[in-house]
Amino acid sequence: ILHPHFSSDGRQITWAERTGSGSKPFGSWVIRLADFRDDGAIPRLENIRTMTPLLAGRGGAFYETHGFSPDGLGLIFSSDVERGLKIYTFDVASGTTRKLTHEPRDWDEHAIFSPDGGRIAFISSRGLKFSTRPFELQTEFWLMRPDGGGQRRLTYFHQQGHRHHREADFQVAADSAWREDGRALAGLVIRHRPDTDQRGKGEIWLVEID
Repeated sequence: ILHPHFSSDGRQITWAERTGSGSKPFGSWVIRLADFRDDGAIPRLENIRTMTPLLAGRGGAFYETHGFSPDGLGLIFSSDVERGLKIYTFDVASGTTRKLTHEPRDWDEHAIFSPDGGRIAFISSRGLKFSTRPFELQTEFWLMRPDGGGQRRLTYFHQQGHRHHREADFQVAADSAWREDGRALAGLVIRHRPDTDQRGKGEIWLVEID
């Protein structure tokens, strides 16, 4: 189970779930969507649905859920259905999927809507190192509009001489959370490789958006 997220009204929850090994580097996954019930009895999930956007019988793929759109009608997720890792939105009612990032050589992930729904923060390896075999990754925080337009880089952890730069051989921008006013992000930057006993450790950065 990976990345469970509640809708803004707390009535639904979505998550990604691994279902098998498959042919992709990270195995076969699905997206689950369920109604959440907490009526004084034991909290429970009802009406669990399974979704595999874009597959259409093409085998398994990796999915990572990032949450709901602010209106609760859509989901935002990453997948390796196509080359690399791309960010998509999914309209639950119509089953329509929209691709927001397009470069096949990039790793794009951890996309979250701003509180007003007008922007999406995400991470990308654009212009940096990315390989699945062996797994090597460098990422920065980015910003875009809900239609995927206006993409711009927010941080420069890997750029020598920039005030964001830190001397470290491993720097991966990861999960983030919006401040309620939509003018800043709290973002995790992982600074230890996954094959060490310090894996997952890093720093929290406050990223103010002009």
